[in-house]
Formats: sequence, structure tokens, C-alpha cells
Amino acid sequence: YVFDGTKGINNPYEVDDEPNPLSVYGKTKLLGEKNALINPKTFIARTSWVYGSNGEKNFPKTMINVSKTKTEVNVVDDEYGSPTYTVDLAKEIVEMVGTEKYGLYHTTNSGCCSRAEFTEFIYKLCKINTVVNHIKSADYSRAAKVPTEGCMSPDKLAENGFPIMPHWKDGFRRYLEEMREIEEAEKKKELKLVNKN
Repeated sequence: YVFDGTKGINNPYEVDDEPNPLSVYGKTKLLGEKNALINPKTFIARTSWVYGSNGEKNFPKTMINVSKTKTEVNVVDDEYGSPTYTVDLAKEIVEMVGTEKYGLYHTTNSGCCSRAEFTEFIYKLCKINTVVNHIKSADYSRAAKVPTEGCMSPDKLAENGFPIMPHWKDGFRRYLEEMREIEEAEKKKELKLVNKN
């Protein structure tokens, strides 16, 4: 959200590209970065499209829930980013803070996709038959303007010896495994409670 999304889908944003936020939300993110960097011993991890097992809402959970009541969903196909699994993000941050290689980094899962592509991948892996209709962001009303192309380059991570984060598809597969394990644990817990009663 600190960028305007006009650089081009095949040209990911580098850390030192000029920010140009389109919304107050993006402007406050950028101001936060600038204020944090007053202290030279600072790490800033820019990320995007974050999802994980914790919290009630995230994009995958929303799309799975929507599919339970709809046979078709409309999803924008001209807004690009990198879905980022919280487990991968946390591991990368731990790698960073164990060093003194301070600065600003782009920390997203590798690869880039549209919201529609991500939804189709979610439905494919979850064996959901809901149809994904591709629409344009101009046809989708939002309270704030968002950048349509938000893919970020991991080059600075590599330059500083940090691992490149796994591909977003790999991250999502592992997220599903985690969610299934949580579901199984919940079922076992419920079964124990029933047996105690």
C-alpha cells in the first residue's frame, strides 16, 4: 500500500523504489516506516496479503465461507500481490532479527498472482466447485483506492544472505495442512468432552 501499483506486473517493486501511496492507509504506513527508520537499528518488513490460522478473518477463510452459500463468486483479476503465509513470514523475521543487517525489506512469499487466481487455487485445493467470475477492480466498490499491482522483489533479502521465502502456492498448501490438523485436534477435544459427560 506504500506504492501506487503502476510499475507493471512483470516488474516487482524494489525496496528503494519511490513510494506513492494512493490512500490515507498507505500514507500512514509510509509515515510509520519513515519514523521507525530514524533509529538506525530498525528492521521493517513490508509484506502483503497475509493469512494464517489465527484470527477470524483472512482472504482464504472468507472465500471458503462464501463458497458455502454461493455457486458463483465475483473476484477481481487485475489486482496482483503475493499471498503470504504467517508461518513463513514469522520465520523470515526471526532470521532477520538474529542479525544486525538493519533496514527495510520486502518479505512476502515468492511469486505473484491476482485475487481471482488465488481464489481459484484455494477452491482447487479445497475441492470446492464454486465458479470464480473474473471482474475488474473498477467494477468492485471499495472505501479506499488500492494499488492494482503490489508485487515486491525479494532481492534485498538475497543480497543480505537471508533465505528467499517459499512460493505462495507452497505456503498455501502448508496452511491447509495446518488448518486440517487444528480441525482434527478440535474434534478430538470435543470427543473427549462428550466422553467425560
